[in-house]
Amino acid sequence: MIYARLAAALALIALVAFGYARITYLKGELAAARHALAELKTEVESLGREAKIRNDGLMKAHKAAVEVADAKHLRDLALLSAELNRLRDEGDRARGSFVPPAASGAGRADLACFDRPQLELAIRGLVADVRGLVDEGSQAVVELNIAKVWAAGRN
Repeated sequence: MIYARLAAALALIALVAFGYARITYLKGELAAARHALAELKTEVESLGREAKIRNDGLMKAHKAAVEVADAKHLRDLALLSAELNRLRDEGDRARGSFVPPAASGAGRADLACFDRPQLELAIRGLVADVRGLVDEGSQAVVELNIAKVWAAGRN
C-alpha cells in the first residue's frame, strides 16, 4: 500500500513539474507574441505615415493639375467665343441684311409676297438660334477634348 501511495505521489510530482514547465514555455511564447505584435504595430504605423505623406503629395499634384486644366478650359472657351464673335461680326458687316434690296426695276416693293422687315427679323431670329446651338456644340467639343486629355493622362 505504501508503494501505491509513493507511486501516486511521484506521479503527482511529475504532473506538477510537467505543468510548470508547460506554463513557463507558454509564458515565453506569449512574451514573444506580444513583442512581435508591438513590432507589427510600429511597422504599420510607419507605413501609414508614409502612405499619408505620399497621398498628400498626390492630392496636391492632382489639385494643381485640376486648376491648370480648369484655367485652360476657361481660356479655350474664351478664345472660342471671341473667335466666333469676330467671325460673326465680319459676316454681319459684310452682309448687312439677309434680305436683298428690292430690284431697281420693281415698280412697287410693297406688293411683294412678304413683308421685308418681318422677314429680316425672322431670319435674324433663326440665325441667332442656330448660333446658340453652334455655341453649345463648340463648347461640348472643347470639353470633350479636355476629357480626352485627362483620360489619356490617367492611363
